[in-house]
Amino acid sequence: MKTAPSFFLSLVIFLCFECAHAKEATSTPEGFCKSSWQSSEQLNTLSQNPEWLRLLHFRRNQLRFSSEADGPDFFISSEGDRDPKAEMIATIDGLCSGVKRKLQYQRHVKEQAVACQFPARTRWLKSKISNLNFTEPSCPELDDWRHRHKAEAVRLVFSSYYANNPSSVFGHTLLRLDPVPTKSEVPSSPLLSSGINFAAEVGPLNPVIYALYGLIGLFPGRFTAIPYYYKVREYSDFDSRDLWEYELKLTPEERRQFVDHIWELGFTHYNYYYFTENCSYHLLTALEGAVPRLEASQNVPWWVIPADSVKAIVRSPGILGEVTFRPSLHRQYELRKERLNGTEFEVFQIIVRQRDLSRLDQIDESRRAIVLDAALDYWDFKYAKNLLEKDEDKAGFKQQLLKLRSQLPRTEPLVIVPPVRPDLSHNSARYGLYSESQSLENTTLGLELRFALHDWLDPQEGYPETAKIEFFRFKIDGLQAKEGRWGSTPQLADFSFFEVFLLSPLKADNRQFSWRAKLGADRRWGLGCEECLAFQLDLKGGGTLGFMNDRALLFALAGAQVRGSQEIDPSGFALVPTWTLGARFMMSTRWLAWTEYNREYLFGYSADDNWTAKAEMRYSPTLDYGFGVGWSGDGWKDENKALLQFYLYR
Repeated sequence: MKTAPSFFLSLVIFLCFECAHAKEATSTPEGFCKSSWQSSEQLNTLSQNPEWLRLLHFRRNQLRFSSEADGPDFFISSEGDRDPKAEMIATIDGLCSGVKRKLQYQRHVKEQAVACQFPARTRWLKSKISNLNFTEPSCPELDDWRHRHKAEAVRLVFSSYYANNPSSVFGHTLLRLDPVPTKSEVPSSPLLSSGINFAAEVGPLNPVIYALYGLIGLFPGRFTAIPYYYKVREYSDFDSRDLWEYELKLTPEERRQFVDHIWELGFTHYNYYYFTENCSYHLLTALEGAVPRLEASQNVPWWVIPADSVKAIVRSPGILGEVTFRPSLHRQYELRKERLNGTEFEVFQIIVRQRDLSRLDQIDESRRAIVLDAALDYWDFKYAKNLLEKDEDKAGFKQQLLKLRSQLPRTEPLVIVPPVRPDLSHNSARYGLYSESQSLENTTLGLELRFALHDWLDPQEGYPETAKIEFFRFKIDGLQAKEGRWGSTPQLADFSFFEVFLLSPLKADNRQFSWRAKLGADRRWGLGCEECLAFQLDLKGGGTLGFMNDRALLFALAGAQVRGSQEIDPSGFALVPTWTLGARFMMSTRWLAWTEYNREYLFGYSADDNWTAKAEMRYSPTLDYGFGVGWSGDGWKDENKALLQFYLYR
C-alpha cells in the first residue's frame, strides 16, 4: 500500500504549509496594511475628519492649515505639521511596520513604537478602519502611565487671581484626574490625584523679561503630570489662592482617550504665548482632542483668559458635574480670626509674635481651642515654605501648638461660605461709549475697548475686590463739539498696555504694601506737550486702610512716572515724582464709586506743579452692561469735565 504513506506525507506537508502561512499572517497580516490604501478615497475623507484634526491640533488660519504643536517628534511625516493626510499615511505605515522611533520625552530619550507613542491616534484609526490589522507592540511605559493615571473622574481646576505674580495675574487652570477607588473601598483623598498642567518652562527671569518673552512666544510650553497636592500647596498654601474644582461629565471611553492623548502630548511642546496659546487654551484643545462633542476653544476670544475658558467649558451642553470649592489657608485663617473676641485676639498676637504660650491661661478653657486653631492656621499660612523645608525653628513651635491643641476638645467645624464662582462673573472684554463735556458747546464723544479683565467699578462677583487688572485698554475720541460745532477728528486719547493696581488693607497681622504699575500712553499738558500723546510708565507704592469690612478703602501711594515724547526737551524723556490719594466705596457688588487726587512735580519744566483729580460712580443692573457718571479736573489746563459712560461686557 504506497498510497497511504503518500497521503499522510501530503497531509503533513499541507499542515506545515498552513502553519507557516498562519505564522506569517500573524506577523504581517493581510488587510488594510497590505492593500493599496495610500490613494484611497477613504483616507482623503478620514484625514479631513475634525476628530483627526483635533488629535493633531490643527487650526486653519488665513494663510495656511497647520498644527499648533511645535515639537518635531509629534509628527512622523516631514510634512505632518501642515498636511493631515501625509501624517495619517505615515502613522498607518508606522503601525504596520512596527518600527521604533527615538524620541525626546520629558528631557529623556526613549524608543517608542508608533502604537506606543500615539495610543489615542491608534485607537481612533482602528475605530474608523475596520480592517486595520497589525501586530500590537509591547508598551510597558505606556501601560505604567495608564495604570498611574487611570481616572474615575476628570475635573477642571481654576486657581483664583494672584496679582503679586505676573504669570498668575489672570488666574490659572489645570486638570485633575481622580484615581479609581481601590478594593479597600476607602475613598482616596483628592490630594492624591494627578494634576495635568500646561505651563511655560521659565528660567530665572525678572517679571519684565518674563512678560516680554511670554508676549512673543519665546518660552516652550509643556504638559506635565504632577501630584495634585503639589499644586494645592503652591496655590492654596503659598499664594493664598482659592481653588474651584469643576467635575467634567466624561464617559469612560472619553476619559481613557484623554489619558492617552495627554501621553501623546508629552512628546511635544508649544510656543507659549501669554495671551493666546497659554495654560487655559491648550488644556481646552487637549480635552477637545479626546472629547469630540466638546467645542470649548471655539467659544473663547482670540485672547484666552483662564476664567473665560472655564465659562466656555461650563456652557458646553452636558459637560458640567459637581462644583467644589477649596478655600486657601489664608481664607481659613481669616475666618478663624473673626471668631476671636478682643482679649482672645490679644493673646493670639502674643502667641504668634512672641511665641509666648503662658498667656493662654487667661482664656476660658472652653475657648482656648479656638485661639490655638487660629494660631495654627496663621503659622501654616505665614510659614508654609519654612515648614515645607523642615525649618527646625518654625516646625518646633508648631509642634508645641499641636501638643497643646491635642489636649483640648474638638470645636465647631469651620463654616466657609464660598464666594461667587469665577464662571458666574462678568465677561473679560468690555466695550464702552462715553461723553466728556465742559459744556454743551464743548463735548467729546468716544469709544472705549478693553480686552481684559476687571476694574474697580465693574461688577465684583467672581473677581478680587481689592485688585484692578486691565490689559489692552483703548480710549478713542470720535466726535467733538467746539463752540457748538461738531466735527469728526478721531484720535487715540488713552492707551493702557497693562495696569495692575492692588490694594492691601493694613491689618495688625498683615502689613502688605499696596502698589500700582501701569504701562501705556495718554494725552497730557505740561513737559513741553500740549495734548501730545506721551509714553507713560507709572510705578507707585503705599498703604491702604479699610473700613466697614473693607467696603470703604482709603489709600495713599507715592512713586514716579517716566514719560516720553518727541516734544519733551531735551532728551525726549522725563522723570516725574508723583503721589496719589484716593478712595473706593462699595455700596453693593454692582454699585461702586471711586475717587483719586494726583499731584505731579514737574521739576525743571514748569514753575507750577500739576494736579489731576477724578471721581466716578457706576451701576450695573446685570453682568452684561453698566452705566456710569463722573467728573475730572486738570489743574494745568484749568478745566473740569463731566463724564457719562455706558459699558457692555462680552
